[in-house]
Amino acid sequence: MKIGKVYLSPDRVSGIVIALLAVWLLYISYTAEWAFQETRDGLSVGFFPRITNMATIGLALLVIIFPAQTYPEKLAKLTPRGIIKAGIGFIIAIVFFILLQNFGYFFAAFPCLFLGMFLMGVRPWYFAALYGAIATGAVFALFYVLGFPLPGVY
Repeated sequence: MKIGKVYLSPDRVSGIVIALLAVWLLYISYTAEWAFQETRDGLSVGFFPRITNMATIGLALLVIIFPAQTYPEKLAKLTPRGIIKAGIGFIIAIVFFILLQNFGYFFAAFPCLFLGMFLMGVRPWYFAALYGAIATGAVFALFYVLGFPLPGVY
């Protein structure tokens, strides 16, 4: 879709949605009570979400300003298969939060990362499983080193 002299490409739409979500999460990290609790290092719990969301906003702005796709013939087509995949991804995100609250980090992160990566096209399935395991372990190691307890990890 063309607005003035600028094409509203899928890249730009994604950048706008991601930037708005990051702004909302940044707002939460400045207003929520949990964000001001101190860690053993003296930092607030909200420090890392704030930094992450600021970086996300900056990167999303780069995508909005300099999209990879700028020509109308390259615009993505909205297909039923794409809508179904987006819906499944949304369901995976909901299942992640339910599993995280009820069973803890390991029982939530690995299966949801594996399914999400497989849904997004990582093939063969064992690569998706391997990447899911590596990402789960890396996040656990980072939080362990920083002294943040993850849900269900004692």
